[in-house]
Order: sequence, then C-alpha cells, then structure tokens
Amino acid sequence: MSRNSPRSSTPERGQPLRVAMVACPYGDGPERVPPLGAMSVLAYVQDALGPWVQTHLFDFSGYPRSSQAALARIAAWQPQVVGVPIYSSQVAIVDDWVAQLRARLPAAVFVAGGPHPTLTTETFLRRRTHLFDAIVRGDGERPFVAILDRVAAGCRRFEVPGVSYVAADGGIVEMPDGEQLAPDAMADPFSVPITHANAPLVFTDRRTGRQRSAVALVSSRSCPLKCSFCAIIAMPGKWRSVPDDTLLAWLCAEHARAPFEHIYFMDANFFVVPRRVRGLSSAIAERLPGVTWSASSTVGMLLKLEADLPLLARQGLRMVEMGIEAASDDQLAFLNKRSSVATNRQAVRALQRNGIDIGIDFIMFNPDQTLADLEANVAFFRDCDLTLHEDFGHLFNGLTLYPGTPLRRTYEQRLGASFDPDRLPVVDPLFRDPQVQAVYRAFTGPFRRRYMRRVERLRDAARAAARRLADTDSGRAQRLRLEAIRIHHVPLKVLQQLCRAEAGAPLESAVPLLAGWNAYERRVRALCGAATAEAEPAAAQRPAAARLEAGAE
Repeated sequence: MSRNSPRSSTPERGQPLRVAMVACPYGDGPERVPPLGAMSVLAYVQDALGPWVQTHLFDFSGYPRSSQAALARIAAWQPQVVGVPIYSSQVAIVDDWVAQLRARLPAAVFVAGGPHPTLTTETFLRRRTHLFDAIVRGDGERPFVAILDRVAAGCRRFEVPGVSYVAADGGIVEMPDGEQLAPDAMADPFSVPITHANAPLVFTDRRTGRQRSAVALVSSRSCPLKCSFCAIIAMPGKWRSVPDDTLLAWLCAEHARAPFEHIYFMDANFFVVPRRVRGLSSAIAERLPGVTWSASSTVGMLLKLEADLPLLARQGLRMVEMGIEAASDDQLAFLNKRSSVATNRQAVRALQRNGIDIGIDFIMFNPDQTLADLEANVAFFRDCDLTLHEDFGHLFNGLTLYPGTPLRRTYEQRLGASFDPDRLPVVDPLFRDPQVQAVYRAFTGPFRRRYMRRVERLRDAARAAARRLADTDSGRAQRLRLEAIRIHHVPLKVLQQLCRAEAGAPLESAVPLLAGWNAYERRVRALCGAATAEAEPAAAQRPAAARLEAGAE
C-alpha cells in the first residue's frame, strides 16, 4: 500500500499487471550509471501495489540505437504498461524505439515521463499521440501508480493530477499539476529488478590507486539555486531530501545484499544542508566502514563546509563534482551562478588542499562571452592546477539551451522566434563575438575530429610503455612519463594558441604545435619502442572508458 497514493480496490483483476520501465539509448556510447529516476518510480510502484504488479526495468541506455535484440527482449516480456523516461538529448532515439515497440506491443499502454516531457508539456504529447497514451509531469511516482490502477480496472481515462493523456477522440486532456512527492514517501531504488549489460559501476580512488566497486543513487531532488542555464530549476517542486535514517537503511540493506566500496550521490546539489552532510558522512563511516563516497555541489554550498573538509575526507569523501562553470565574473553573472572567480578559486584550493578529487562542471564556450572571457577560462585551469584532469570533456563543453530555462528564453527573444521544443539548439550561430566563434569552430570541429583520438592514444601508449620499462630502463621510462604529461596538456595548449591566432587561419597555421605533430608522434612512438604495439589496443578503448567513468562528452 502506498504511503501517499491509495491503491484502488480491484481484487478481481487476477494476474499481476506487467509493468516495464525502459531506458532507451542515450546515444553517446557505453553507460554504467543506471537510470536512477526510473528505479525510484518503479520502487514506489512496488511499495504501492505489491502483488498486484510485476515490474521490471530494462536499462538499455548504453546500447546502440539500432539494437534489435534489446527491443526483442522487451517485447518478449510482454508488458501491459511501458514507462519511458526521456531526456532532451535523446528525443529522436526514444521516438524511434517507441514506434518499434508499439508495433510489437500494440495493446500496451505507453507512458512518457522525466525532464523532457515535463518541460515541453504543451507540444510533446500533441506531436506523439501515435506513440504515447499519456505523459507524467514532475514527480512520477503517484501519477504513475494512479495510471496503473486505471489500466488494471480497464479504464483509459487517466484523470489524475500531474498527467496529460490522449482521450478516446484523439484530443489531449491536461490535468492539473500534481503535488511534489514528500521525502518520506520515496522508495528504496535498489529494490527494483533490472536487465542491463552495463559494465560494473566503479570509482577510481586516486588516493589508493585502485578501483572501488560502487553504487549510485539520488538522495534529494531539485536545487534551491536558480542558475539560468539549468533545467533543474524549470522542473516543478522544491528541494527536499530523503530522511537520513531511510537513506542509510537503503544503503545498508544493499551493502548486505551486494557489498560495495563507494557511493555516488547523484543529487543535483548534495551539499545544500551542512548539518545533513556532516551527519551522513559520520553515519556512513560508522555503519559502512571502509566505504567512500562522492557527491556534487555548487561553489557556495561547498564553501559553507570548507572547515569540515579535513574530517569529511578522513571519513571517506573522495570526490566532489563542482559547478564552477566560468572564470570571469561577467560570465558567472550571466549564468546567475551567485559565485565569483575568487570563490571558485577558493573552493578548488580547499578540495585540493584536502586531497579530494574535483569533477569539473564547466561551460568553456557560451555565445555571450568575449575573447577575454574565453582566455580567462583557459587561464583558470592553468592557474588552479587543473591541467592534469583526466577527462577532457570540459574543454569542449558549450552552453546547452535546455527547454524551460531562462537562457533559452533569452536567446529566443533575441532571435524573435522559438526553438523547436524537441531539439537542443546548435550554439554556433548564436555567438556574438566572431573571434570566439572562430575558436569554437576550430577547436570543437577539426581539432577534435582530427587530433583528439591521436592525442589520447599517444598519451596512453607513452604511459603504458613507461610502466613496462620501469624495471628495465628507468631513464627511458621517466622520459616517457614526462612525454605523457606533455601530451596530456596538448588540448589546452591548442585552445590557448587558437585564442591568440588570427581569425580564419588554417588550423595547423594557427597552432604551431600541430604543424609538427606527425613528426612528434613518430618520435614518441619510437621512444615507446616494442611496448607501443602492445599498448595500442588498450589505448584505443580509452575514450570509451573515460566516458564510462567520468560521463565525458
């Protein structure tokens, strides 16, 4: 029985209702983190309806878009209701998959939910009456349970708060918004049966140099801040968190069932309430000794706990993904970050001082920046000793205009037209400064396409050769380690040189470093010697592995 949503009394329904949640491919390669929102909704369904439902989560988020085997597996389970969480970046893929599933499961009820349908309510279902029977807006738990009640009773009129549905005459009925789910009503996401072929979730602990088996979950919803580019602020509901005792019970039960060594807290902003962070950190250290954890934070929220960082690190905090976003005060104001370059530096130094890794959330390119702003972004990484960050994704990251965000509306007003609600706008035409636009085009286009894979492979080959030669040729191994560091700096150096180059110059002319790249690459590979041939297969897999662990690109 649900804590917030009463179950309809239908003892005559017989066999349990088969309810599938399908995470469609994201379209950007392999995936390790399971679909946490779908897990939460299905866990709530299980709590609410118990034996009246049979649930299963098909996590194909990391599969190829063309995977017929995945579609066949879903259809073979014969679900009567199919829920589909949707992000704005995967709309076209979802449309394709749901069309094929509809053909295989013509009697099933299809329900969309998640960020994109919530943020594009006016158009999403109207464009897809042939694909979906209903959409759930905002928190999906209670509306989805109410839809299941009606399906089990043979009713297709989903007159439920927080739902829009297709009526019998083909029209769309939009019900009033639902209430946000109370924190004490949230259900244990680890209780959901999942089908997937993801690689095991791990965390690389740089303190010990080993990988830790990991779990991921969301312990709070929303964010109290109002960054102008962030889709989270456009979603309904205020920030709230799962009660500490409930959260710890979930984690302890999962640890007893399948032991893990690290917790990824995937909240939008875990550090909102300092007292909660201190309490959870102490409780994890006490009840799950040896388990480490990581979380995300904005700069200001992290600095409220600056004095606590030494203790948090001793208790197990290993990494903070931090929303730095920009390195000039004008850019930060434009993004409504409520931080400054000085506080950004302070937060970075505080984490570094305590040996806590930094996950970098950064918008390297935004259409309103000047060339001086872009150069400040590049200098920030150098001045804050962030140049050896393993992932390169932040260097190429441009502003994404998500539906419902203030910045998307700003650019629509400037253009005097609306963007297609089902597409993320291409940022290139929006640049105000032609010099910044030229740098953006050269760096994210020909440089990334022609050189990045070569840079990563050469760096990894040098690293592998250095390890192999460490005991037999220490001098050569040391030189290779230095070359690997030099190679790792190449993307940032290229960006720096592009900022100083004459606009419109060919890439190799604008960047002297690249003009001699072929010869340099041959020299490094010669230095690697026989180790190179053995190192390259692993190196070729490196970009995908980076995406798996760090969520790059």
